[in-house]
Amino acid sequence: MLNQKKLAVAVTVALGASVGFTSSAQAVSSLFFPHVVGSQSVASIISVINTASNRVAWYTNGNLHQTLWTKSWVGEASNAAACEDYNQYVTTSFNDITSFDVYGQFGQATNGILFENRVTTDRVDNSNDPNWSVGINTTLPQRGFLLVSNEDSSSITDEGVLRGEAFIFEFGAGATWGYQAASRNPVGENYDYATAVSADNAAIGILPYDEFETGLMVTPVDVVAPIDQNQGALSSVISLTQRPGGTRGFFDRDENPFSISRDRTVTCVGRVDVEDLLFSTNGAFGQFLDGGWTTLEINARGGEPDSNAIVFKLEYNMTDSFNGEAVTGVFNNATHILPAGGTWVQ
Repeated sequence: MLNQKKLAVAVTVALGASVGFTSSAQAVSSLFFPHVVGSQSVASIISVINTASNRVAWYTNGNLHQTLWTKSWVGEASNAAACEDYNQYVTTSFNDITSFDVYGQFGQATNGILFENRVTTDRVDNSNDPNWSVGINTTLPQRGFLLVSNEDSSSITDEGVLRGEAFIFEFGAGATWGYQAASRNPVGENYDYATAVSADNAAIGILPYDEFETGLMVTPVDVVAPIDQNQGALSSVISLTQRPGGTRGFFDRDENPFSISRDRTVTCVGRVDVEDLLFSTNGAFGQFLDGGWTTLEINARGGEPDSNAIVFKLEYNMTDSFNGEAVTGVFNNATHILPAGGTWVQ
């Protein structure tokens, strides 16, 4: 096991993506979970599936390499901080699924492996693996991103195609959501996820500010050759405009334009409140309390040249009303800003 340090987040939710694989000896399949979080009430549950369709040596075993890039999260001031990495090898086999909590709130008595002890304790009791919760030694809250590949330090390098899922939940109140991991075909660079970046100039809707919180979960992605996502200091600049390349700002629900916006820089991984992008410390304009729409720009105006970003829009309720009508419970929604003209899953 290599060094393990710190990651970060105390937010109510996080998110992810997915892509593909072909057969060849010593090829590597890798997964990219763009946003994972952990706090005293939020957990990121990851499932890794090792498939073996049309493989010759389908029954052989090997290793998974987990790399967590992470930083402590104390609010949006943490956006500027770089991440540190924790990484380790754990065992895998064909047709296996392993679920684990990235930050280790759950599964502490079973080497971080979840659910398997309900059927058999053999794997948990006999495993020589380190704890699967690669971020278990971090200090919560944390925010970061996770890479998982089947690169192997032994002579076995052909372990099949990897697929992944993330289940993020706020277990204090019960709010949940999930996503698929971006999956890299074993062609070219191991951690080349340049094609997974969110489309620039995407239109996004904004819910009323007096009932909802709207945030952008941002993970910069390397797009400059030689491309390698396995690093913790990539940066992206986020801003909002009325239309692509136009005046910065937004439209309200009556098509009225407002020309105000600002830039925010995110390093490694972070969260930016839309209200902080659009308004000064005096808060939302009275005309915009009902929300509206705007256009997301990523590195569009002199931003960092080294990276674009994967972006999710997160919305959750701050009150016990919806459109002014009483509701109970906690809810949230994560909208993935998809790649331009591409698919998230291959």
